[in-house]
Amino acid sequence: MKAGLAGLLLTAALVGGLIAPATALASCAPGRNHAIGDWFDGWYNSEGTTNVGGIYSDILVYSPYVYDDSSYQGVSAWVMLVDSSAYAQVGWVQYPQGSRGFFDQWTTANGSSETGTVYYGVGTVGQYAWFTMLYNNPSGYFTFEYNDGGGNVVMNQPVAKWTPTGVQNYGEIVDAASQMPGGASDHEDFSSTYWYINGQGWIPMNGTPQTYYKDPNNGIGIQFEGSKYSSTDDQIWDSCPS
Repeated sequence: MKAGLAGLLLTAALVGGLIAPATALASCAPGRNHAIGDWFDGWYNSEGTTNVGGIYSDILVYSPYVYDDSSYQGVSAWVMLVDSSAYAQVGWVQYPQGSRGFFDQWTTANGSSETGTVYYGVGTVGQYAWFTMLYNNPSGYFTFEYNDGGGNVVMNQPVAKWTPTGVQNYGEIVDAASQMPGGASDHEDFSSTYWYINGQGWIPMNGTPQTYYKDPNNGIGIQFEGSKYSSTDDQIWDSCPS
């Protein structure tokens, strides 16, 4: 599995399309010490072959607590197409001091560390936005879309240089001091989540819930929770407020 957008170092000067959000939903500082790693909470599914054509989810636009340090690390929630060493994702991201937006990011070639990223509209905190990733529609391309109530917007359509075999739908932090999207009393919601399997069409995600982390340098344990409410709905949250 690949780290998402939150792992990208990005200065405020490069985020021209982002604006400050409204008051956060149950935003809270989780009380963990500052430490850089990679933590994920959500669900996934894999076809194990080359039959995956897309994923979409109606994701709650949340405004989490984001720890502020000089590296400008963000918190994000997204849908993603993956194979063993490449990814293509779309979702929302929030940075320290409230800068936020929608994004798309992808690996340009299987195994390559190069990515392309574009920032767009911000949606409305507390409301839902559809995020859709498509493969081979049109043929030979990835398509990144969002819909925050104003109709579908095609964010980007780069050439697809690898073939997805699975899907992911996660919240992500890269600083342990930041809040995973969702609070104990106000969850982040991945609603109406479906993936496309060639020959079957759009079917419920029905993924496997997973909370995991990659933090080889700090040994901080997992403090996040999640619940699979149905075959199309997964919710996640941090341990705060208690």
